[in-house]
Amino acid sequence: MTRHAILRYARRFLGPLFALAILAGFSGSAAAVPSCNVWSTNLSFGTINLLDTQETDAMATVTYGCSADPGQTILVCVNLAADPSTNKYSPRYLILNSGNSGARLAFDMYSDPAHTQVWGSGSAPGSHGAVPFVLSFGQGQYYQQKTATIYGQVRSDGQTSLPAGTYDTNVKGNWPISIDYIAYTGTAPSCSSSRMSTVNGTGFYISAVLQAECRINSSSEMNFGAVPSLDHNIDTSATISVTCNGSPYYVLLGDGQNAVSAGGQRRMKGPGGTYIDYELYKDSQRAQRWGNTDALGETNTGDGRAQSLTVYGRVPPQQTALRPGAYRDAVVITVDY
Repeated sequence: MTRHAILRYARRFLGPLFALAILAGFSGSAAAVPSCNVWSTNLSFGTINLLDTQETDAMATVTYGCSADPGQTILVCVNLAADPSTNKYSPRYLILNSGNSGARLAFDMYSDPAHTQVWGSGSAPGSHGAVPFVLSFGQGQYYQQKTATIYGQVRSDGQTSLPAGTYDTNVKGNWPISIDYIAYTGTAPSCSSSRMSTVNGTGFYISAVLQAECRINSSSEMNFGAVPSLDHNIDTSATISVTCNGSPYYVLLGDGQNAVSAGGQRRMKGPGGTYIDYELYKDSQRAQRWGNTDALGETNTGDGRAQSLTVYGRVPPQQTALRPGAYRDAVVITVDY
């Protein structure tokens, strides 16, 4: 082989190697693919009295964090799942006693303290979307962690008939929370973008305790009127108005201030220390004495509205020599619930 031929072969061989070296020298390292996660503290409404409180508020803290390279900008969209029983974002529901009774307590979760922006997810229709956040990574930053607040609210409207008890998320497990994220340049994409990565966070527990509650709204006076004699039954009635939430209750009537003994004959006191016997009953036939124990009281179940109970009174015939004048007694009304 001649020297000329050898040089020509060398040029052919080295040419592609030199070209590869030039390309390798100008190639840059790819940016790291970001990764994110999300979690939340529990949301507890505490003990609620729906009869007296129009709105009960509570807060939980969402924490979201991402790893990325300096110079990257990450759109983070935090999603709170729809209610599993309705697939809606407002209202959502907590279940009584793990769902055994069928009772549900409506509540909402918002992204603002004014309770105007329902916190939903990227796939939600209308205004019930995910809440977006932007993380910009500066020089030397490879991880960022931020927090946001969930503003929860329970309203009493339409719910005062619910029975007392613990309402929570146990029937479906903890409330799902997830995060969608994407690195971008220029204009940020929307939270509904199909190009985003998704990570499911650890769900959070939501609970509320509805306390049994009753109140006596009013009671009318039992007036037997003016009578010339007591040689026959004198009947009249009075009413008691009670409001209770959806729990059983008992209305008890005391024996009055002048009863002969506990549970004994009720009496009205008049002039000169004289008395007129009378009784209070649960039924219009005046057969069931209305007393001051659960067994002798009137029972009902509240529905969150005022309920009227009738007390039937009777002055029986009696031979006592009485002085003319007014005879009175006072009876204590008690509600057990």
